[in-house]
Amino acid sequence: SGLTEYTIPETVTEIGDYVFMGNDHLHKIGIPSNVRKIGKQSFASSDVLLEVTVPATVEEVGYAAFQKCSVLKTVNIYNDVISERQFYDCPELDSKLIIPDQVTSIGAYAFCQCANVTEVVIGSRVRNIDRSAFDIHDRVNYAVFGSKIEVKKEEKLIILELSIDTLICPVMEYFEIFMERMLLCRKAAEKLGLSFKLSINGQ
Repeated sequence: SGLTEYTIPETVTEIGDYVFMGNDHLHKIGIPSNVRKIGKQSFASSDVLLEVTVPATVEEVGYAAFQKCSVLKTVNIYNDVISERQFYDCPELDSKLIIPDQVTSIGAYAFCQCANVTEVVIGSRVRNIDRSAFDIHDRVNYAVFGSKIEVKKEEKLIILELSIDTLICPVMEYFEIFMERMLLCRKAAEKLGLSFKLSINGQ
């Protein structure tokens, strides 16, 4: 048909399950402010959808509503809950993912397998984040809220001090990702005739 953009009529209050699933021609679908519910997998598995805006009036977003949208880049979220697998396996999402302040809950696997995301900014009102909402790399990056390097010349010692929120990411997950790098840090320090010490949460 050549149509690449479509705005759902204002009279619609609920978008049913699977309605736009597998969409292969609409790059942008406008969701009106009267919509209260988005059904499960309503927009999932599209190879052309580029942008999504979820208005503040949406009270419920169904399971995996936008999952596996292979070229989805921009998501504008104005409602308060991100549901389970909502954006699962959307590999082209913007590298900086901003969860706005009005969001209070992020469901399981909501942003897993979003390979392009390298930075996540979580809004101040988020109180419930399922630990599986993000990949392990995202959880680790978000959980580390402080870092400092101290060099003690007299003791020939380099200390890396990290502060990790263990409610978001246990220390073991940090080592799953960074163990090899920590070993490289130790070897580099030894090349300089120094010792390397890692301190996490003061220990």
